[in-house]
Amino acid sequence: MGAVKGTLNCYPNPSNGAGVISGSLTKFTAGTEIKIFNTLGQLISTIPITQKDFEVEINLAQSGLYLVNLYQNNELIESKKWVVN
Repeated sequence: MGAVKGTLNCYPNPSNGAGVISGSLTKFTAGTEIKIFNTLGQLISTIPITQKDFEVEINLAQSGLYLVNLYQNNELIESKKWVVN
C-alpha cells in the first residue's frame, strides 16, 4: 500500500479568526482528521474528515499562531501554519 498524500489549505491567512480549512486526499480512509494546536502545543480542536475532498469553516477566537495538521490513522499527512490576528 502506497503512502497517502494530501493537500491542506487554510485561508484567509492571516485571518481575523473566521476562515476555511480545505484539502484533498489521494485516498480516503476512516480515521482521517484535522487537529489544530496552539503555540503551546495544546490541542484546540479535532475535526473528523468524512470524504476525500473536504472544506470546513472554523472560527478561532484567540489571536496567535496555530498549527493545522491533517492526520490519517494517526499518521501526519500535511501541516500548515495559520496566523490569527
